[in-house]
Amino acid sequence: MQAAIEKVGLQDWVEIVGTGTCLRLETTLPILFPTGSAVIAGEYKPFFRKLAELLKPYDVKILVNGYTDTVPIHNKKYPSNFELGANRASNVIHQLVAYGLKPSIFKIESTGEYRFAAKKPSTQNAFERRAEVTVIFAG
Repeated sequence: MQAAIEKVGLQDWVEIVGTGTCLRLETTLPILFPTGSAVIAGEYKPFFRKLAELLKPYDVKILVNGYTDTVPIHNKKYPSNFELGANRASNVIHQLVAYGLKPSIFKIESTGEYRFAAKKPSTQNAFERRAEVTVIFAG
């Protein structure tokens, strides 16, 4: 798997976690978003293309989690940070589907501005406005 990651040029973007039947691939660099927005910056498109190319031959499930910073949002499009985080995750999925992955392999999560107790918020809001991708290999 590591050789395949290096072949498509994703060694700086993803890491392999686990072994054997518990193999996962996780993003190590964040997919960042502007304040109050779920629009994906154009510079991420090569990453999504390469990730889709890497994953097409495998039986995988992909979890995309959308995060927000702690600044509350409440407007017509996003009643709360949960919707904003979910929209960030769904936009990542739309990008990967556009590059050939099946929609049925995805699951969306949104934590909004909330974190598990073990994960402390970043001191820089820009790193909180992100999406993370976890790929689980079936086996």
